Amino acid sequence: KTELKRLTPLLVEEEKRGKKEKKMSKSGLRAMVLVDQARAEILESLKGLDDSKPWELPREALRLYKESLKIRPNDTLIWEELSALFCSGGGVAAGQKCLQIALNNIQSKGKGNESKTQSRLLLRLASLHFFTRKYVAGIKLATEACELTPRSPAAHFLLGLVFRKARRLEEALAAFGKAYTLRVLELGGKATKTQLDYENTLDDEIEECDLSLASFNLFAVRLRQKNYETALEALEREKVLNPTLPAIYYQRGVVQQKMLKAAKKTLDEKAVEEVRKQKASTWFCKAVHMNPTSDTFWTGLKKCVAKEGS
Repeated sequence: KTELKRLTPLLVEEEKRGKKEKKMSKSGLRAMVLVDQARAEILESLKGLDDSKPWELPREALRLYKESLKIRPNDTLIWEELSALFCSGGGVAAGQKCLQIALNNIQSKGKGNESKTQSRLLLRLASLHFFTRKYVAGIKLATEACELTPRSPAAHFLLGLVFRKARRLEEALAAFGKAYTLRVLELGGKATKTQLDYENTLDDEIEECDLSLASFNLFAVRLRQKNYETALEALEREKVLNPTLPAIYYQRGVVQQKMLKAAKKTLDEKAVEEVRKQKASTWFCKAVHMNPTSDTFWTGLKKCVAKEGS
């Protein structure tokens, strides 16, 4: 579904580019007709789709994309659309190959004004490596994207995710911190979208609400390090950005439980009593109230109440 969502912004970008090209050869127009037909095939394949019926890769759309690339082999957007289509059908390796070809085409041109497009392709490749657990390759690609677009929260955010999965926690903290700072700058109106440049990189892949979760990932790393005070600070920052996110309150309860457990190990009764005052169940209740359909939140609340009762 994520891959299919990418097709919409790609179509918009293609339309903008088409307006700039006042003249197009007959072969170029033929390629665009083939692409439009491929898009129509994809939309047709999505009709009546539900969870009980798996989506099947439209072979005719694949054929049409390949025919269009014979005419315009250096067209980055066609390669991106084909990559998204392959990935949607589970062909991640084929999707990666398409993106790599598009990236090689741009790099062979040696034009500096293509840095935004390069960054977008690098991040998409990095995200595929991330989901296939090839973290070393993902880190390399995401780092290159950060170098090309250093003001992009999305690039630093993805780099932080890959670092975190690779258990390189200090580097993950640095990347998430950078993403968080850039995001706050935007929210504060101190930097424009053009300056931050994130919408030109991965905006269709990591949406605004996800970008602001950089502080939530800072929390996750600190929690793994058992640094509970700084973990709480990160949660508080996230609450400012996303006050209606129930996971914040759930995790607040989790931290409270861990802090109580750690305090008990010190055998310091005053410390234990101080932590007990902030009841974890209060935070779990808040999460359940905001999202009563979550089994995870309910389970956390029930277990917490049982422990506090004992």
